[in-house]
Amino acid sequence: MPALKDASGVSYTSNEEKYRHLIETFWKTTSKTKNMTTVPFPKINSEREVFEMDMSLGETDVKRFINELRRKKAPGLDTVPGEALKLARDTLVPYLTILFGACIKLSYFPACFKTALVCIIPKPEKESYASAKSWRPIALLASVGKLFEKFLANRPKLVVLAHLLLPASQYGAPGKSTTECIKILMNIIHRNWSRKKKRLVLAQLQKLTKLGLDMASAFDRINRALILKVLADKGLPEYFIRMMQSFLSNRYIILKLPDSTSDLNGVNVGIPQGSLLSPLLFIFFMAPLLELLEAQKVDGVVIYVFSYVDDTYVVVSSQSYRKNCDALEQVHRTIAQWAKETETETEFSPQKYSIMHFKDPRDKSPDCQSLPDIPGVAGNLACFKEQKVKMLGVTLDPKLGFKAHVDDIQKRVNKKLRHLKFIARRKVGLTVQGAREFYMGSILPIFAYACEAWYLYSPKETLPQSLKEQVN
Repeated sequence: MPALKDASGVSYTSNEEKYRHLIETFWKTTSKTKNMTTVPFPKINSEREVFEMDMSLGETDVKRFINELRRKKAPGLDTVPGEALKLARDTLVPYLTILFGACIKLSYFPACFKTALVCIIPKPEKESYASAKSWRPIALLASVGKLFEKFLANRPKLVVLAHLLLPASQYGAPGKSTTECIKILMNIIHRNWSRKKKRLVLAQLQKLTKLGLDMASAFDRINRALILKVLADKGLPEYFIRMMQSFLSNRYIILKLPDSTSDLNGVNVGIPQGSLLSPLLFIFFMAPLLELLEAQKVDGVVIYVFSYVDDTYVVVSSQSYRKNCDALEQVHRTIAQWAKETETETEFSPQKYSIMHFKDPRDKSPDCQSLPDIPGVAGNLACFKEQKVKMLGVTLDPKLGFKAHVDDIQKRVNKKLRHLKFIARRKVGLTVQGAREFYMGSILPIFAYACEAWYLYSPKETLPQSLKEQVN
């Protein structure tokens, strides 16, 4: 890891200095090991509706969880890989069933599973790695603990699906996907573009604007007490909330750099990136904000909200881009007010927001350069991202022509093909079957991802010839 610098230009060169700077950047609320605290249990309304949850666990369930462990996944501090659990499955299953059953009965998450080895890995396509924010902390947890986490993550999903506990705009919820999110956005845009006035003389083209929010260190700065409060408000049973209280309390981390390892550090904020429970807990954490945004009303403007776990977008539609910008200002005030009232340490970074004014191909007017009057956005033309914004893996442009997305696909596929050419050499490379498996597992998904959302079939238009050749 190169020397790190903070916003004031101070350099951190030694490993100890880097550890301190990384911890201060990602986890603002940290404690010494002797000062760790338990997350306060929320006040529960005795009259609330409670949705019961099936917490039964048998040997068949534990065996299935072990079988579903993915190969070649890095282990945590216990250094026990998933392959070892599979080899010892028949011996381990009875003991693990007893262990997990006792934990469920006591609403207790074992302390030995709550210390994470946090690897600091570089974020892709960064111009410089001198900033701590150019790196991502990934928590490596004990393999046995992950089995228990998987059980705990699966049980609420059934309740969420049965009782629709999460906002409709959250596409990271069980039963939804990124592709569904993009398809619905495309449908909304094209439906608005096709609207006409009652008079047939003139067609009034609707204007749509998309705001992409940016949450700094979203998982690492969550207010843990707020998560428990949302779980209680949504009607989850008390024994499950107490289990989550145990899971979130008294957590420790050890930072791992390429050439050294830090001492034990206590962290009183956030949820570990790498835990199977973290995405679900984050979705519940975001639910109150999404519900506020869904209920937001602005005269003459229709507001649509889209979210996939920590990626959140707001799309507004009206008869002018100026109205759209005014509406986005009101939406952002709602977001800021929510963050203030909940005292969450999750920070929104307006200077990194993305703005896109979608433009009907029939509209011959000049491109709009208006920006909402949001601190960090107003006057910041970088928010337009050169008219190419990636949303959930799909590159959008104002006219939804998807040329930029096709170019991105070609670039990524060419890189994979060069790698395949290298590893499939005639004498010592992959077999034909191995090369086929590489293509099916690593190259074809690049073409196929969300294609039903972005590729609109037309008898007069086909895929670019270069893309056809790569698919074939």
